[in-house]
Amino acid sequence: MLRKIKNNYLVITKSENDLSDCLKYFEEAGLRTIPFPTISMSLATASPEIETMLNRNYDYLIFTSANAVEYFLLLLKKIDIELDLDLPKVIAVGDKTKNVCESNGIKVDLIPGKYSALGIIEALGKTEIEGKKFLIPRSSLAPEVIADFITSKNGEVFNPVVYEVKVNDDPSLKGKIEFINSVKPEFFVFTSPSSFINFKKLLKIENTQKYFADKIIAAIGDTTKSSVENKNLKVDFVPSNFSLELLLKEFSDYIKQNFEY
Repeated sequence: MLRKIKNNYLVITKSENDLSDCLKYFEEAGLRTIPFPTISMSLATASPEIETMLNRNYDYLIFTSANAVEYFLLLLKKIDIELDLDLPKVIAVGDKTKNVCESNGIKVDLIPGKYSALGIIEALGKTEIEGKKFLIPRSSLAPEVIADFITSKNGEVFNPVVYEVKVNDDPSLKGKIEFINSVKPEFFVFTSPSSFINFKKLLKIENTQKYFADKIIAAIGDTTKSSVENKNLKVDFVPSNFSLELLLKEFSDYIKQNFEY
């Protein structure tokens, strides 16, 4: 039996610019989408250690997001360092990250079968790690599971923070917060652990279980899923591969198959 939808509002923790043409999938499912970017990003400060370490040669360069690519290149430009990016083998976590690399003249050698940190670890498990040098630019909140895996295999890792991730304090969100509180959306899409944590902060949610009772939650990736489930919430949907567009398409199909108005 199909579940009746109480209202057809859906919150997704991304900006409208990030979603571009992807919103059409939810429109086809009869949903009214509320883009709600809970994260703000800024270029990290380059320490003397970062400058020293970036002047070394690496065997592998790993990008775990498109943002990591963009901020890494911005940091190199700011501190006036020119790396030979043709030298290391480049691993990109997914198609979007690969596209950003290639648009900046960086050749990508490998995309894992699964677009996640776990997928990268599985791919690295098939390569020689011991004695190799790995560079992994990351955000201030990125987990270090890839670096830990490489270290456990006697590889050398430098994983500098190239961008800071904080709660989005843009005053323009005030109106959206009021709107979300008034319409009480039934569907939520969280795109990272920090997007979920920041949503709770921005909405000032004290009782997480009560707020999300009977709500439908989608999460992109196992790490995000775990972050939500750690608050004793049920994640109803995770895409087959961890790209934003695939999440939106598959989640909208899931809604059309399991819900009715």
